[in-house]
Order: sequence, then structure tokens, then C-alpha cells
Amino acid sequence: MKILQILPSLQMGGVERGTLEIAHALQKAGIPNAVASQGGPMVKSLEAMGVPHFTLPLMSKNPFTMRRNAVHLAELAEKEGFTLMHVRSRAPAWSVKWASKMCGVPWIATFHGVYGTKPAFFKMPYNRVMLKGLRTICVSEYVRKHVLETYHPDPARLVCIPRGADTDFFRPDAVSAEHAF
Repeated sequence: MKILQILPSLQMGGVERGTLEIAHALQKAGIPNAVASQGGPMVKSLEAMGVPHFTLPLMSKNPFTMRRNAVHLAELAEKEGFTLMHVRSRAPAWSVKWASKMCGVPWIATFHGVYGTKPAFFKMPYNRVMLKGLRTICVSEYVRKHVLETYHPDPARLVCIPRGADTDFFRPDAVSAEHAF
């Protein structure tokens, strides 16, 4: 098993933090893994863990760039021997979907929140890509219920894995008074 996580960028945020936490857990378990994104300040944390990072313009919603990303991801999956791709956002999910067809590597997605659905003729198909992989992870029962009610997927293909916080990292006593709210 070798896993590639894909997200738009590694700026600060919950999706990014979760990506690093999963990369660290996989690394600790001896499972080879890497991350592909447009980059950002959190790449340094990955490098410190010894997790490779591949830079691609994955923030782009330009369909031509998304297609080029698909080709690069398929080539990367074949070259590096990835056996699973895990995407965490809609625009890169389109690239991952196409890459999977090119290289035969299966993929999963994580629905990190509730997406807008208007205008429905555009947003519903755009969002629904997150349900086209082998499985879709929902970060809460609220998100899972929204996905079921809005997109009507096969419930057996949804998995709820509640998002938590690393209490060793986010300790109240680790924040100085001047940095507290």
C-alpha cells in the first residue's frame, strides 16, 4: 500500500491540518505516503516528517489545467507506485477522477463540509464528483446527512469519520496569554 493525498494547497486550515495528521499517522504505521498540492507554508511540516510533497497547480478550477493535473497525477501514480489516491477538495477531485481512469489507481474522497448548490445546474454536478470514488468519507454526521439528502448517493459508500483535534498539539496550556483570544 502507498497512498497519495491530494488537496488544493497547504495553507493553514482544517483540511490541511487533517492532511498532515493522516500523513503522520501513515508514516508512524510504516505506510508509505505522499501529498500533492500547490504548496504553502505547511510543506515544511511534511518535509520534517519525511513525507514527500509534489507541487502541482491543484488550486486551479481552469478545466484545461485540471486536465493537465490529471495527466501529471496519473504519471506520478505510475512512477511512484501509489495504490490509492485520497482527494480532499472538489477541483482536484476532477483531476483525480480522470487520473484514476488513466492509470487504474483507485481513489477516495473526503467531504470536509457542506458545499453550496446554487446554481444547481452547475454546482450539483461539480460537487457530486466527491462521490465518484470507491468511498466518500464525511467528517461528521451533519455532513453525512447533508450529502445523503442533497446528492442521494448509495449510503453504503459513505463512511463517517468524525474530525477531531490533536489535544497534545492544541493544548490550552501551550498558548501564552498574549496569544489567547
